[in-house]
Formats: sequence, C-alpha cells, structure tokens
Amino acid sequence: MRKRENCNVRGMSIRTKLMITMLLILGFTLCAFWMLNYALLPGYYQHKKVSMLVDSYNSVNTITQKDQPQLSKNGQLSDKSVREIDIMSANHSYSIYLFELTNFLGNIMYSFDYPSSDTISERQSKTVEEKTREYVLGLERGGSVGERGDSKKKITESENYSVYKIMDDRIGSEYIELFGQLKSGQFVYMRTNYQSMTESVAIFNHFLGYVAVGAVVVSMLLMIVVSNSFAKPILKIADIANQMANLDFDVRYPVHTKDEIGLLGHSINALSDKLENTILELKSANNELQKDIQNKIQIDEMRKEFLSNVSHELKTPIALIQGYAEGLQDNINDDQESREFYCEVIIENE
Repeated sequence: MRKRENCNVRGMSIRTKLMITMLLILGFTLCAFWMLNYALLPGYYQHKKVSMLVDSYNSVNTITQKDQPQLSKNGQLSDKSVREIDIMSANHSYSIYLFELTNFLGNIMYSFDYPSSDTISERQSKTVEEKTREYVLGLERGGSVGERGDSKKKITESENYSVYKIMDDRIGSEYIELFGQLKSGQFVYMRTNYQSMTESVAIFNHFLGYVAVGAVVVSMLLMIVVSNSFAKPILKIADIANQMANLDFDVRYPVHTKDEIGLLGHSINALSDKLENTILELKSANNELQKDIQNKIQIDEMRKEFLSNVSHELKTPIALIQGYAEGLQDNINDDQESREFYCEVIIENE
C-alpha cells in the first residue's frame, strides 16, 4: 500500500505539485495570520491604547501648564486649549474630564474645567464622582471592585497616574481608563472603549474568512496560469526528447527566454545536433565497414573458387599418373612399347 502511494506521488505532474504547494503555503499563511490576529491583536491593541492614553495625559499636562496663568485668573481653560483637547478627544475616541476637588464642610465639591460645568451632563458628573471615590478617596470595595461592582484590573501606573482595564457590568462593556493628577493640581480622568476592539477583531476575522475564500479562488486561477507557463515548455522539451529517442532530429525547441527553461531548451537543441552528427558519422563508418565486409566476402569467394579450380586441376594429372602407375604395376601390357608409353604419360603429368 505504501509502495503504491509512493508511486502515485512520483507520478504527480509538476503542475499539480506546484498548485498543491502554493495552496498549502497560502492556507498556512492565512491560518497563521488568523491565529496571530486572534491571539496577539487584542494585547497589541491594548498596549497601543494604553500608550495613547499616556501620551494624551502628557499632552493635557502640557496644555494645562501653558494655561496655568488663565486658570489661576478665572479658573477656565483658554479657547485654544479647549479646542486642542476637543481635537484630541475626537481623534482618539476618548472621554476626557479635567476637574478640581475642594473639601467644603466635609463635602467634596467638583469644579470641572473640561468639559465646562455648564456643558457637562448629570450622568457624566456622576461617573466622574464615582471614579474619584474609587481612585482618589479609596472607597473602592475590596481593592479590585469598583463602587458599582465593576471588575477592574490595573494595567500600569506611575507616580501621577494609573491605568485600569474596566468591565462595566451595567452595560457589559470593557473600557480602559486613566486617572491621575496633573502638575497644575487638577485631576484628569480619561476613558476609551475597549469593547469595540473585540468586535473589530471578530468582524475582521469574519472578513478574513471571505478574503481567504476569494484568495484561494483567485490564487487557483493564477496558479493554473503560472503552472501552465512552466509546464508547457517542459512538456514541449519532453516531446522533443521523445522524438530524439526515435531518431527524429528535425524538431527544435524555440528558445525565447534566458531563464532555466530557455537554457534547457538550448541544451536539448545542442544535444540533438550532436546526436544527429554522431549518428551520421556512425552510419558513414558503418557503410564503410559494410563495404569492407563485402570485399572480404568476395575475396573469400575468389579464394574458394581458386582453390577449387586448383584442386580440380591437380586431381586430373594425379589420377592419370595413378592410373598408369597402377597399370604398370599390374603389368597390364607386357610389351616394351606400351610400358614406355605409360612412363611417358606419367612423366608429362608430373
């Protein structure tokens, strides 16, 4: 069974192997990208959000320090400072609150510098009051639970601020919050939604699934085109090599490129010319050898004929001599004249 599977793999065409390899690479890349996006993006997003909050805290600190003379004069930020904070809040989707705390007869009084006390809503004011009790006045319950029972986790802190990740149980949404005190003495509270990131990751993963399907389809079409561009020249060269095996050297591969396939085609053409010239030389040598063999055969035939003739010529006088000698031996003729005739015949055929 294993041997049969190995044969099937070996019999797979280069085009099929190339397509399967590219699809596997594409699938692995998409899966790896999806897993990295699912596993690492939330942490990276949180890190960037925290960094942006800290940068915004530093920017607000700089703005309030520049505005310190006007704050000391009328307790309000300048229009330019308000516009800068507005732009910061809008561009980064932050909720930013700047306020001062005063203790009047045991009661904590809030004086908002941003947004102004005239524009801040009662709900926003209540939220800031709750966060102040949690982060400043130390009235949180258990240290890890907020005033309303919200779950929170400290991410980072410094001497002047702390950053927390909050689960607002009332609405079931997560936030990242920064609470700190500026060099001007004001308190700052920043809040940005973290739940949107989770939804964005989910939406992006769904979108990535559709993109993966589209990428696979488009990649398959592109791989068919690309694999054909590689496979067709190789098949053409294989066909030429097959014709060369059948001693047909008239076909040539048209070399149009200088890449590896072009180099292979050029080598096949050179091999075809070399084989054709070598075979012609062998045919010529073979013809000469055939002629030599034919000449040798003719010489052998002539030698045999000569020997046959010589043998025949030799047999006739020998037989004659033998006959007359036997006649003399047997005394066929008693007269002297006949014996002399026999001796003359023997002498003539010596």
